[in-house]
Order: sequence, then C-alpha cells, then structure tokens
Amino acid sequence: MTPLPQIGPLDPFWRHAIDILVSVLVLRVTLGWLVTYRRLVQFLLLFVALVGAGWTVSQLNLPMAQVLGFILIIPLLVLLTLSIVPEFRRIYESASVGRLFAVRQSRQEEMIATILDTVRHLSENRCGAILVFPKRDNIAQFCQGGEEVDARVNKSLLLSILNTRSPRHDGAIVIEGDRITRIGAVLPLAPAEDIDPSWGTRHLAALGLCQASDAELLVVSEERGTVSLGKNGELKRVDFSNDATARSTVADALDIDVDRTRGKKSLGSSLLLWGLAVIIGVSGSLGVEGLRSRLLRRGVFVHNLVLGPVDTPMTRDHEKNRLFAQPRPVAAAIVRALGRRRHRVYVPGIWRWIMLVVRNLPEPIFQRLSFLSGRP
Repeated sequence: MTPLPQIGPLDPFWRHAIDILVSVLVLRVTLGWLVTYRRLVQFLLLFVALVGAGWTVSQLNLPMAQVLGFILIIPLLVLLTLSIVPEFRRIYESASVGRLFAVRQSRQEEMIATILDTVRHLSENRCGAILVFPKRDNIAQFCQGGEEVDARVNKSLLLSILNTRSPRHDGAIVIEGDRITRIGAVLPLAPAEDIDPSWGTRHLAALGLCQASDAELLVVSEERGTVSLGKNGELKRVDFSNDATARSTVADALDIDVDRTRGKKSLGSSLLLWGLAVIIGVSGSLGVEGLRSRLLRRGVFVHNLVLGPVDTPMTRDHEKNRLFAQPRPVAAAIVRALGRRRHRVYVPGIWRWIMLVVRNLPEPIFQRLSFLSGRP
C-alpha cells in the first residue's frame, strides 16, 4: 500500500503568517457572536464556573464533593447545552458569507423594532393596548389581577394577547427587559379631573400608574388609533408616523441608549473587534510556543510522549491486563510520531481517551478501578 504523502514543516515565517491569519478570522467571528448573542457569554461564564468549581474540589481533595460533582456533571452539562441550543440555531440561520464578519443586530435593536412594529400595527388597526415598562420602582402592588407569565417578547405573541377574542386583551401587558411577565393586569385609575376629554379608561389607567411609580407606558387608543406615552406622571401623545420620534420613544421606554450615528457605531465596533482579534492572534501565535520555539531555532524539536503500560522486563512482576501493549508496536508508534514531528503523542492511541476520562474521575472512584490505579 502506497503511503500518503507527508507535508514537511513550513518555514517559521509562513507558519506564523498562516497561523495568525486563521486565528484572526476565527477570533473575529467568535467575538462578533459573543457581542451579538449575549447568552453565549452567559453560557461560557457558567461553563468556566463549573470547571473552576471542579478544579477547586479536585485540588482540595474533597472525596464526597468529588463524587457529587461526578454525578451532577452530566445533568448540568445537558441543561447548559439545551439552554444554548436556540442561540446556536439563530447563529446558523443568520450565518452567511456576506454577514459572517458583520456586527449583527443586537437583541436591543430587535426589541426596539418589535415594539415599534407592534404599536404601529395596533394603531393602524385601532386595537387598544397598554404596554408597561417598569423601571426602578416595584409595580407589583399596583398591578392587580391578570396572569403572571414568562415569555420572550415577539410581535405575534403581543398581537395574539391583544386580539379582541383573547380573554386578557383588555388588561395591561408588563414587559421587563425582553420578557413578558404579566398579561391582563388591572392598573389604578387616575382622577378624572382636568384631563383630555378624548381619553378613555386605558388612558386613565396608564396615567394612574405613571403617577404612582416611575414606570413608562405606551397606550394605543381603540377609538382613534393614537399613541400616547405615560412618563413622570404625565401622558402625552406621540407621533408614531415620524420614524425618529417613534424610535426614540420606544428606546426610552425600554431604557435603551440609542446612538443616532448607528453606521459610525457599527463601523467602530467592527474595527474594534478586528483589532482585538489581530492582537490576540499575533500575540498568541508568537508567544504560545515558548521554549519549543526557542529550541526549534537551534534544531531541537520537543516531543511529549505519553506512554501507557508496556510489557517489558521492568513490568515483568506486574499483573497484566488488556491495557498492556507490546514493545514492537509501541516502538513503531514512537518512530512514526518522531517522523511526523508531533508535539504530543499518546502511545497506544487509545490512551488519549482513557486519560481524558481519568483526569475527570473523582479520586475515590479512580482508586477503586484496579486496572487503572495499579492497586490489587
């Protein structure tokens, strides 16, 4: 059988150039995803916390904690994976060659667009609504009745709730962050004195809440289709036909700082991410090799050979099992590794996976596995 052709070692300059290019591209895409999809950051932080907790327990050699960690690690990893699957689906659906390196629309931008489109649809179709956006004050004492829910904000869901055939369409919808937390809420009515005669019960309810708390509200009139903003104890009509005014009103209600120079901001963010990717890629490629790189210039190549048990005169008195390898195959594997200039080699290769399991086994369990620990 003709052996496959082997690619020889690259010149150090081209090796680092290709390494930096690939690293920068991968880092740029990854940083863009982390900026756009914030739940990825939460997932990574939780994963690092789990790894850190496991390392601490291992270093302190806590037997019971190690056993509990070994039992719980799989369910926790499954829960973490399931929690992040929707984000990966969004990444997959939005990924394309043209948008791969773009700073994607953030969840805050999506929220502004969702509320803006929903309010305009309600206004055009003369569908009454009250959307409540709590701030620092706790408004639970002012919201009576209705139902507590926990759903992600989207236009279809809001329109379904506010449909006249829905049992909760008359009450207020409370939105905290990007979640709907209560529907059909009954709000306190403001005194019907010195008010606009065109106002109805919805307007009085909105005025009552913004007078009693720092919450902001968007009210859509069922009779006229007008939109009003309740804020700081006042209720004022807003011209939602003006894009800039409507967008600024929704962003203010959501507590989102809108940069009107979004094009410049997007360009600045993209350049910043590219800069970070270049810095990390260059410093990592040039600095990660350490001693190996310095020795390589002197013609010395460092190999890290991880050997399993070998049936040799040194192990003659040891009880043998299937994990013991014969000298000739081991020697042949070492020669192949030297020829291919591999940095780390497990001999036999199965020990790569065995050591992965061993490194994550609690000490009490490891000591009970006689074929690994060497104990009778």
